[in-house]
Amino acid sequence: MKSVNVLVVFVFLLIVIPFVHADEIYLNNGDKITGKVTADSGDTITLSTEAAGTITVKREFVEKVMTDEAIETAQRKEQARSLWEKDVALGYSQANGNTQNRQFSAQVQAIRKTDSDEFTIKGNSYYGSTNKKMDTQKWYGMLRYGQSWTNRKWYRFVKLEADHDYFGNIDYRLIPSSGIGYWFADTEEWKARLEMAAGFEHTHFRDTTKNKNEFVLVPRAFLEKQLFENTTLSEDITVYPSLEKFSAYRVRSETALVNALNEHLSLKVSFIWDYDAEPSLGTKESDTQLISSLVYSW
Repeated sequence: MKSVNVLVVFVFLLIVIPFVHADEIYLNNGDKITGKVTADSGDTITLSTEAAGTITVKREFVEKVMTDEAIETAQRKEQARSLWEKDVALGYSQANGNTQNRQFSAQVQAIRKTDSDEFTIKGNSYYGSTNKKMDTQKWYGMLRYGQSWTNRKWYRFVKLEADHDYFGNIDYRLIPSSGIGYWFADTEEWKARLEMAAGFEHTHFRDTTKNKNEFVLVPRAFLEKQLFENTTLSEDITVYPSLEKFSAYRVRSETALVNALNEHLSLKVSFIWDYDAEPSLGTKESDTQLISSLVYSW
C-alpha cells in the first residue's frame, strides 16, 4: 500500500511540475493562453497546455508573450513596489479682509517596511504671510533606518534630522542619532511605541550668534488610535534635552486627525507645537501651527 501511495505522488508531480512555472501568451482580443512555449518559428508560436494539449497560434494574433522568467521578474518588481508606502500632503489657506493671511504647507513621505526592517524618508515645509509680508518659513527633513529583533517588538535605529526656521533664527540644524525602541502595540486599530536615542546636535544660526554643538538625548513617543473605520487620531512627540544643560531642551509635538475619503485620498488636520526652553534672542519659546491638507497615498 505504501508503494502505491509513493507512485501516486510521483505521477502527480510529473503532471503538475511542468505547469507550475508557465509562459503566457496575450492575444489581441484580450484572451490569454497559459502553458509552455515549445516552438517559435516567427510566424507561429506553439504552446503546450495542460487542458488543451498542443496549441499553435499565428503571430499576427499575438499581442505579447510573457515567458516564465519575465513573469517572475515582473512579480518581484511588483512585490518590491508594494513594500513602499508613499504619500504627499498639500495644504493651502487664504483669508482676506482687514487682515490678509496666506499659509502653504507640503509634506512628502516614503516608507519601505518588511518583517525585519524599515526605511523612512520624510520632508515637510511650511510658509505663511500676513498682509503680503512673510512671517513663517520652516522646513524639516528626516532619514531613518530601523531593524527589529526579539519577535519584532524591540528595534534599533539610526536617524538623521535636519530643520530650518527662518524666523526662529535657525539657518539649519543637524541631528544624527542612534537608539532603541519598543512596540507596545502594532495593529490596525491601535499603535503605540516608545524609543530612546542619543545624538549630536549642530545648530547654525542666521545671525552672528556662535554655532552651537552639543550632545542630546532624543526620547520619542508615538500613539495612533483608529476612531472609526476611516478615521484615525495620532500623537507624535519628541523631546531634545541637552546632556550638558538639562534646562535647555526642545519639544516637538504633532497631533493629527486623518479621515480617508477613498483608497488614495485623505483629509488631514494637524496641530504642531514647537517649544524651545532657551530660544534665540528676540524669538518666542512656543510656536504653533494648525494645518489642513489633502493627502494622496499610493
